[in-house]
Amino acid sequence: KHYRQLMRLISSQAILWTEMLVAPVHLRRKKAQTYLDYHAAQQPVVLQVAGSRPAELSKGVALAAPWGYSEINLNCGCPNQGSHGVNLMRDPSRAAAIVTAMQEAAGQTPVSVKCRLCAYSHSELDG
Repeated sequence: KHYRQLMRLISSQAILWTEMLVAPVHLRRKKAQTYLDYHAAQQPVVLQVAGSRPAELSKGVALAAPWGYSEINLNCGCPNQGSHGVNLMRDPSRAAAIVTAMQEAAGQTPVSVKCRLCAYSHSELDG
């Protein structure tokens, strides 16, 4: 949060992003406010979320709606050992279902996807 405030002081034109919030961990009702709060002067701010279940991400996006983020972004780019992030690129139908669920929950707020050029490591490609 403090870094975003610093970036806003440096540039009034930059689009700022939240830290990646993992839906089942960060977007539970008891803890959500801690992670979702930001100062209005930081706008525009994009909420970046990660997860692998459409229902969880839909609930998370709906929960975040009152904060008025300028965009909601699904992380399909960060490497991890779970089933979210870049691993969603290996399951396009699941990724599409997640995006659809997020769009329905987001209303008029745009939904975007962060992805990589390739979901596979060099060793997997070399066979």
